[in-house]
Amino acid sequence: MNQQELPSGQPIKASLSVFKRVLFSLIAVALALGLLEAGLALIGIQPESYLPDPYVGFESTSSLFVETRSSEGKVYLQTAKNRLQLFNDQKFPLIKEKGTIRIFSLGGSTTFGRPYKDDTSFNGWMRAYLRELAPDQEFEVINAGGVSYASYRVAKLMEELIQYAPDIFVIYTGHNEFLEERIYGKVPKVPRSLKGLTRLARNFRSASLIKKTVSPLTSAGKEDAKASRLLKGEVDALLDNSVGPNVYTRDKEAQARAMEHYRFNLLRMVDMAESVGAHVMLVTPSDNLRDVSPFKSDFNEKLSLEQRKLWKQYYDQARQAYAEQNAELALQSIAAAEAIDALPASLHFVKGRIFEAIGKMDEAVKSYKRARDEDVCPLRALSPVQSILADVVSDTEVPLVDFVALQSRLSRNGIPGSDVFLDHVHPTIESHRLLALELLGTMDRNNWINLKEEGLLVAKVTKSVMDGVDRAEHAFAMMNLAKVLGWAGKRQEAYDASKKSVELNSKSPNGQFQAGLAAFLADKLDEAMMHYRHALRLDPSHSDAHCNLGGLLEDNGEIESAVHHFEKALLHGGEHGRERNKQNLANALKKMDQKNPNSISN
Repeated sequence: MNQQELPSGQPIKASLSVFKRVLFSLIAVALALGLLEAGLALIGIQPESYLPDPYVGFESTSSLFVETRSSEGKVYLQTAKNRLQLFNDQKFPLIKEKGTIRIFSLGGSTTFGRPYKDDTSFNGWMRAYLRELAPDQEFEVINAGGVSYASYRVAKLMEELIQYAPDIFVIYTGHNEFLEERIYGKVPKVPRSLKGLTRLARNFRSASLIKKTVSPLTSAGKEDAKASRLLKGEVDALLDNSVGPNVYTRDKEAQARAMEHYRFNLLRMVDMAESVGAHVMLVTPSDNLRDVSPFKSDFNEKLSLEQRKLWKQYYDQARQAYAEQNAELALQSIAAAEAIDALPASLHFVKGRIFEAIGKMDEAVKSYKRARDEDVCPLRALSPVQSILADVVSDTEVPLVDFVALQSRLSRNGIPGSDVFLDHVHPTIESHRLLALELLGTMDRNNWINLKEEGLLVAKVTKSVMDGVDRAEHAFAMMNLAKVLGWAGKRQEAYDASKKSVELNSKSPNGQFQAGLAAFLADKLDEAMMHYRHALRLDPSHSDAHCNLGGLLEDNGEIESAVHHFEKALLHGGEHGRERNKQNLANALKKMDQKNPNSISN
């Protein structure tokens, strides 16, 4: 027998001593790391998940919530007045009552509840349902959704919110990643096999210190420092400083970097939430695939002028064939255009329409998604957002509510469109309601809350909320939506929104005026005149309605009537549009003189 072997399968002494040496070494390393972490904590070194975003910085930021005091002396946190342009007014106690479950929802304008407000957002619905479905528990549902907020601003906001004793975070973000101009350096990608280790390291102060020390010495770190750019404290959208989507140009590399930044922000938010013992739930952002065409479509820059002309010929032929329900010719023509240039987003949108018309729904969905992803002005969550969310959920094991699947189930042909969306990304009130139920159901299944399963209570709450809807306020929201869509060149969508506005409230002069403008842009001139006249019956001093009606009457050859309305526009408009109104009146008077040489006009 070998002297190192023992009978009955007993371990040999050499193996035992090796095991002990490894165990003691691991214990020593753990103790040393613990002491190092404690020492770094004492001198203020934070884990990377608590450090500022390495991709972007901010010139200055102010707290979303500030302390207020009630007449009884109780201290609350309330939305700061200087933030109310982008956030709902929310209020909750500074000190959370024992047993209360505090839920924060973060994201962009969908979370906010646009084009409406908090009460009909998924937050408002959750709040209303919880009062009836979980009456034995106390809840605070706080809507921290910021209009136009991208994931990097949402993550910055979470740095504040984790201080307020959160229990649950609901995060709906992904549509606004390209609203602001950002400059990125070249950060090397982390191999997927190391991502778990990398995420673990982000929670250690020692790893943070090493990265902070070494990164500036690397070529990537130097390039990042050179490229870094401070963003303004509040959203500075490219579209707000331009004449529309034309400010955007195609940049696939920048898109890829923005998507990596998005991934980083999601992981960072999960880390921050878990560091204070809060649960996190992510939501897959959904968008209107079927009924919103791309905001900006552009050719491959290498395409010649002749190729562009030929492409457009095939493209127009495909659209005409589609309108005439000639599917075979439409498919042939769109294929011919695609063979010349497959980049224009509008091509894939038309292709989606053709496939949907002939019942090929899978191909239609693929084409609609390609249209969205090739949009040079990406105002909707791109396809990588869904795969990134899936990766983050896999890495962190946080729950995911698939809003895309929910909206698809509610939509004609399973393709989300105007039946579930008000515009390109903002859901209908009904979709917000159903999302709220999905969110609450997920919380219940994860034992974060305890709900009653009672369909009658759901119906009761639904009726109560809908009965409380202010039609005039919602009409105003749809009117503003029509303005934005018209500005973005979405004429049909603007027309549809304006129609909904006047259906909700026909007695608003501004609503009637906006409906007239939308009808004019949609080339429905008689309808435009009808709305302008309706606006003037409600408000005879509405100068813009006089001005626009005068222009239509002039184009229609009714010069005397046009002069009358231009005079009224000048009278009631004050300084607003004065030069325009004076010029319109002068031109109309000149035409009237030419028409009636013997007339006397001033």
